[in-house]
Amino acid sequence: DVQFVFETYTGALVAEVEKAKQELEHYANDLVETVARQTKELRELSCHDGLTKLYNHRAFYERLRVELANCARRKEPLTLLYFDLNGFKGLNDSHGHIAGDQLLVDLGLCIMASVRETDVCCRYGGDEFCVIMPCSTNGQAKDVCERLIKRFLEKYDGRSISFSIGICQTGPDLLMSVDDLVMTADKRMYAAKRASQNDSGFWLCDSQDEISKFGTVSGAV
Repeated sequence: DVQFVFETYTGALVAEVEKAKQELEHYANDLVETVARQTKELRELSCHDGLTKLYNHRAFYERLRVELANCARRKEPLTLLYFDLNGFKGLNDSHGHIAGDQLLVDLGLCIMASVRETDVCCRYGGDEFCVIMPCSTNGQAKDVCERLIKRFLEKYDGRSISFSIGICQTGPDLLMSVDDLVMTADKRMYAAKRASQNDSGFWLCDSQDEISKFGTVSGAV
């Protein structure tokens, strides 16, 4: 029967077309998911330091702007930690850059273990690091510094490695600009570093411009 053969043939064609259509839709959906996942991964890579896995310099400024805006809206304080390693060049010179890189990785882990989930940890560049602490005061930031130094000494005590820390609280009544906040924290960090050059150890300059020593380092790298 010609009609039966024709209907069978056309039915098979329709089934093949429908199957091909479904396969194409599945492929398109998979492609969309793959692109979305890879885009997210690329964004994560672009925002994080490849060595320490902390936020990088560019992401630091993006997050700081966001956190300052949030604190302004909620009328809450924000505190920025800015610190720089002391003795890092000596470590690189005497033990090589692999040892220097490992120290930076270890410091990144110490930072992450010392802060709250809401804090933003960043490698500002080289051996300089920053921690953005939303809804935090100068005193709370100093507590974090104490925990960080304690963790760091558990691994690197006995080596001439320490860091100088600048702390700057802004708000809650009036918040500083991004640039002024970073510049002030950086200035205080350098004040602490000058103190460390005369007396080795972990020095901190806080929001009252008071310079204090948290501990000492001894021995040679």
